Amino acid sequence: MPFRYIPSRQRLINLDSNIPNADYEIYTEGSRIVNETGFAVCILKDETNIQNHLFKLNTFNSVFQAELATIEFAANWAVKEKVNIHTDSPSSISAINSANTRSEFVNKVTSNIFETKNVVGLSWGSWVFRGRPMWEFLETKWLTNKPNWSKHPVRNFSFLHPTPTSNAP
Repeated sequence: MPFRYIPSRQRLINLDSNIPNADYEIYTEGSRIVNETGFAVCILKDETNIQNHLFKLNTFNSVFQAELATIEFAANWAVKEKVNIHTDSPSSISAINSANTRSEFVNKVTSNIFETKNVVGLSWGSWVFRGRPMWEFLETKWLTNKPNWSKHPVRNFSFLHPTPTSNAP
């Protein structure tokens, strides 16, 4: 969506970093590994991992685009629920909160998130899965599941234990 067509009230959004009594906590990760770009979304309800999704993007997509895509996926998944989305990409949060971006992709993501702004919290941090940073775990999954990852979400993440490093970018 070109910048000039975005209503001024949607150009600048300010999401809370945490929605009290959220129904779900969603953890996101976008990455590029061995010329493959993709993203993962882990959804928890009452600290229990209930869904995981792993998606491959085109080879020309950047990590920044993957990070934005994972936030957009999480926000769209949460259309009727109260959720907190946790990302390790402060640049994505800055782009979403910026009133001056001219990127068509960022503006599309911002417009979609604007529709969910009262039920979505967005915070920055990182987390550990099975004692390793999430990106290390995903690197192993992406490399071993590469033939199937774009067709079928990975559903065997087991328990995800988040350990935020910070709540602010």
